[in-house]
Amino acid sequence: MKKIFLSTLAFVVFLIGCTNEFRFSAQDVVESTPQVPGNEVTRNPNTDVGNPKPEDPVVVDPDQPSVYPVIYKEGECTKDPLDVLSCMSCQISQRPIEVPLSVKASQLLRVMELGCKIANKSDPVNYTPPTRTQILAYISRATESMYPQSSLTARQKKNLGLWMEGNQDYLGKLFGGLWYHPPYTDDFETYFGLESKEARYLFCYGEPASSFSPTMMAPLHSLEYIQCMEQGFFNECKERSLYVAANSYRVQLFSSLQLSLKDPFNDQEMVPSNRCNWKTMSGFYNLEMENKLMELKNAGYELAVYFERNNPRCEKIGQALISLGSKVTIAAKQCINF
Repeated sequence: MKKIFLSTLAFVVFLIGCTNEFRFSAQDVVESTPQVPGNEVTRNPNTDVGNPKPEDPVVVDPDQPSVYPVIYKEGECTKDPLDVLSCMSCQISQRPIEVPLSVKASQLLRVMELGCKIANKSDPVNYTPPTRTQILAYISRATESMYPQSSLTARQKKNLGLWMEGNQDYLGKLFGGLWYHPPYTDDFETYFGLESKEARYLFCYGEPASSFSPTMMAPLHSLEYIQCMEQGFFNECKERSLYVAANSYRVQLFSSLQLSLKDPFNDQEMVPSNRCNWKTMSGFYNLEMENKLMELKNAGYELAVYFERNNPRCEKIGQALISLGSKVTIAAKQCINF
């Protein structure tokens, strides 16, 4: 019996020792249990207190750096309309390209636009003065390199000014009666390189004279030179310097006429008449956005705002009151004319 008792006692002591060796608590089980993916709680040490609820509203402190950074974007506007916001579209303006006429060609165009309206007994039946576009078709390639500006005498300058102003009396001296009416017709042909009669038939009637047409050109001569040649003093006849220069202008105009009819300038091409750019900033409205908004306003930008929450809507800035913390996108647009 004594042996049995000792054996039993030793076994009990062994069991107690094993229990102490492998003892654990419920807390140990909880702490060692791995989290199921997707069930983690993401905490922000700056804002989370306890265990925040998903529906807790975002509180924006305007005096502290924003937890949500403001997103800025910008770009250039093109000929295609772009909706920066639903209430702000951005698109550059366009105009037909300007024909690059020389100063002298522009002057000739103006004089003929007015001169073709002067009545003349030589006018065809049912004559209708041509439009500016119709006249331009003959000299659309008369650029500064093709038909450059030249010096004017004091009298030419005075007469040219009166012609371009539309003075009916002075225009009539060129196109309303006799084709030779000095000194006015002399001033016209020695400056433009074209007789007033030739100009009338080419630009007004569309029926070029044989002395100046797209296919042929005869030289200009002063009355004094012609009379000298008619008297047979061929070796003694000297042309006036104004007419020598006028013939160089005539060649230039003739070349411009040929090129304009062969390869007319495309005045239907559209080119930009201004430059426009846009900017946006998105986020929870704070002092950073407010300061930037004032900068844009002072710089002359057109402004609009889109409220993303609580009755989403788009409004012009002048009509909208933006509260701090509002989730918004603010847009700005500015156009500068050339």
